[in-house]
Amino acid sequence: MPGIFSYSAVEAGLHVMLYLPPEYDEQEVVREGAAAGIGIYPGGPYHLDKSSRPSILLGFSGLSRQQIVEGVKVLAEVMRRLFN
Repeated sequence: MPGIFSYSAVEAGLHVMLYLPPEYDEQEVVREGAAAGIGIYPGGPYHLDKSSRPSILLGFSGLSRQQIVEGVKVLAEVMRRLFN
């Protein structure tokens, strides 16, 4: 998904904030992700600036490398289905 999304560059914690293009609906991405079996969270509640870009929080604590890889593949498919 290069060129479409950006992510937080903070190298701390057990999550990554993925910033979506402005026209994306983070709630829709979260709903469709859950329906596809992945747990992602809307980023809006984590931003002090409520006018920030739509985003989703990707947690990876307690997941194996393989689970992360599979989750990213599922997320990419969800994004393709929703926004292509």
